[in-house]
Amino acid sequence: MAEMSVDLKYPIAIEGGTLASLSLSLSRPGVMDRLLSLRLSPTKPMRSSDWITTIAEVTGLPRAVVAKLNRADLSAAAEIISGMTSPSIDEGTVH
Repeated sequence: MAEMSVDLKYPIAIEGGTLASLSLSLSRPGVMDRLLSLRLSPTKPMRSSDWITTIAEVTGLPRAVVAKLNRADLSAAAEIISGMTSPSIDEGTVH
């Protein structure tokens, strides 16, 4: 699985600089196991807090940093992650 990135429309200040893009990867060791442990259901819509946790896992960023992202940037990352996981995270399969 190739790494994908999202350029942030609304970069945020973080310790040591500015976060202007997110690197999304499901291939880092342990990411899929941690996502599966979230027990997200493909039949239930995900809440914002679910997406924040998911994006934190896929980027390797602290949850507190991801929580500072603008809603538009969260949505862009969520859309890409949705395309990276198919048919569902619940089944443990990855495209």
